[in-house]
Amino acid sequence: MWAYELDGEDSFFLIMELQTKSIDLVRYEAHGKYIDIQYLINGSECIVYLPKGCEGKVLEDNMLSDDTVFYKSDFRGSELHLSKGMFVIFFPGELHKPACVSGTPMKVLKAVIKVKAKGEEQWL
Repeated sequence: MWAYELDGEDSFFLIMELQTKSIDLVRYEAHGKYIDIQYLINGSECIVYLPKGCEGKVLEDNMLSDDTVFYKSDFRGSELHLSKGMFVIFFPGELHKPACVSGTPMKVLKAVIKVKAKGEEQWL
């Protein structure tokens, strides 16, 4: 993973190479301060989405260290199938399971742009 600053702590992006996994092996995550813009550079993946209010049991709380909380939820999410050149935006509090298999397991290359949310967009 490579990290690059755009505007200090207000916006930065990560370049990630990930191996897609079965949906059942990936945990839901949500962020509190940052909007996530995930752009798929190469490959294909499924990202499972749940709106705010569908949080279940907290599995791991890393909100203070890296703005991420992992959840187990009993709700069935919407599957978003992305291929090269597509992107998706998640606002604070929206649960998502990134890097899930879409078809065949594969390595994907993606950019995750983090933009600090202002005011009521933050979710803590």
